Amino acid sequence: MRQHRVKQGLVWLTMALLLSGCPVLAQSLTHFDFTRPGEVAGWQPTNHVGPLRSSPEGMVIAIQGRDPYIMGPPRNLPQGQPLWLRLRLRSEQGGVAQVFYFTDAPTEPASIRFPVRAGVWEEMRVPLPPLGPRYRFRFDPPGTGGTATVAFFSVEPRALLEEPAWPRPVPPVIPQNALTLTSGGLQILHATNQLGGFALKVGGLPMAVGHTRPLIGYRQNGRQRWLPLGERAKVTVTAENGAIFVRAVAPDEDGAVWEITQRFAASAARVIGAIDVETRISVSRDRQVVFLPLLVLLPGAGSFGASKGQALLPGLEY
Repeated sequence: MRQHRVKQGLVWLTMALLLSGCPVLAQSLTHFDFTRPGEVAGWQPTNHVGPLRSSPEGMVIAIQGRDPYIMGPPRNLPQGQPLWLRLRLRSEQGGVAQVFYFTDAPTEPASIRFPVRAGVWEEMRVPLPPLGPRYRFRFDPPGTGGTATVAFFSVEPRALLEEPAWPRPVPPVIPQNALTLTSGGLQILHATNQLGGFALKVGGLPMAVGHTRPLIGYRQNGRQRWLPLGERAKVTVTAENGAIFVRAVAPDEDGAVWEITQRFAASAARVIGAIDVETRISVSRDRQVVFLPLLVLLPGAGSFGASKGQALLPGLEY
C-alpha cells in the first residue's frame, strides 16, 4: 500500500480512482545532497563512467559503456527498520536504473530496479529491506551513453501499514425524495444526507450501490489513523443545473478537517449511458495519506449476488 502526502489544499479526481500526491517527506537516515560542493567526493566512478562531476543541479555521471555504475561510501543504518530509498535524477537516455545494497560485494538478489524516462527530472521512491551497519550502495544509471544527473540520494525509515478492521458495507437507504440523474438507460438515485448514499440502475434494474462506510487512512506522529466518514461526516446533497452535488465535512482525531465534494453529471462527452464523477478532497492541515477512497462502487449489492470482493475495475477480466 503506497503512502502519499496531501498538502493543505485539494486532491482532484475525474472518472478514475487515482490519488494525486507527492512523495512522503520523512526523516532521513542517510542523505547525499549532490547539489552541495564536496558531496560527490565520497562516490567512486567504478565502471563504464567518466570522472564524477559536481554541478548546481547535482552529481553528473558521464556514461561510457554498456554497464555503467558508481559506488558510494559505507553508511550505518538501523537494524530491523524497513527503509525507503529516495532519489531525484535526470537521464539523457531512458531505461532501467538499478541500486545494489551490500556490505562485502553487490549481488543481484540484493538490488532493486526502476524505470527512468529520458530527459526529465524524476523523483523516485522505492522500498528497501532492513539493512544495518556499514552498508554501501551501487547505482547503475540507465542507458549506454550521455549523462545522468543525480540531485540527491536519501535513505528514510519506512513504516509498515496495518490493515484496519474494514466496516461491513451497509446499503444506502434511498428515500422517496432522492435526487436522480439519468443518462440513457443509466440512472443514479442519491440520498440527501449520506456520502456514498447512491444506487445505480440500468434499464430500471438495480446494478450497484455506493459505499456508505468508507475509511480515510493517514499517519500522524508515527501512528496510523483511520477516519470513519460514515460516522463523522456531516453531509449535504443538492441538485443544480442538471447535476448532483455532495459535500461531506469530517474532523479527524488530530485536529484537521477533511472536506469531500462530489459532482455527478451526464457525460460531458455526450456519451449516452455514461455519468461523469468528479471528486475533490481538501484538508485543513498536512496529512500523510495511506488510503483515500475517492469513489467506491459495490456491484450487484442487493441484486445479482452478494458474494463479491472489491476491485479497482469491478468485472474486468483478463
